[in-house]
Amino acid sequence: MKPYYFIGLDLGQRRDHSALVIAERRMIAGRAWNPVLGGYPGSVRLEVQRVERFAIGTEYVTVVRRVAEIVRKLQARGAVVRIAMDATGVGVAVWELMKAEGLGGITTPVTVIGGGIRDRAVGGESAGQFVSVSKVELFYGLMVGMEQDRTALSAGMPFLQDLLDELRLIGVEFGSGGTKVTGAKGERHDDLAFAAALAQWAGTRSFPGDVARAEKVAQGRLL
Repeated sequence: MKPYYFIGLDLGQRRDHSALVIAERRMIAGRAWNPVLGGYPGSVRLEVQRVERFAIGTEYVTVVRRVAEIVRKLQARGAVVRIAMDATGVGVAVWELMKAEGLGGITTPVTVIGGGIRDRAVGGESAGQFVSVSKVELFYGLMVGMEQDRTALSAGMPFLQDLLDELRLIGVEFGSGGTKVTGAKGERHDDLAFAAALAQWAGTRSFPGDVARAEKVAQGRLL
């Protein structure tokens, strides 16, 4: 299977970090023998392999150049790379920087909006077009992916504990008043969690069949 990498890029403001998360789509060998196929049917997993957090105040041009450096290294190895970039707030200006670095064709600018899991404003569905996605949709997809073992975190990578701490603060609440995301407050940050959610969204959006496949594996129906 050709290597696919998905990068989630969260852009910080003056009081927040910018952060990126890199995940690889991998085929995981199955453990149960299938007598019909004569083998061990596997499943697809999105494995977070690298997390980077930039110092508060880092110029966006520096962040974009770092992303471009990573992309070129991955592409040199024959990988396909897709980026989901936080386009809320300063996103338009950073989008111009991404295009200047030659990343426009593989990047989807994502404007994070409020609303429920099915809410999505009218937007493009291909790289290079702005897409509006609810905060609930982003984090719900990440949470379900981790619960179903479709998303995994590599042990030993830098900022792993920080990412785990942020993820523990995130919750999706379903109530009569609507669906909402609870998360970091006050001096706490959620930049790494946002970047991870964007990477997850990019992977699921590129391979929507992975979700259906995972459900069949969980039910023991995948042949």
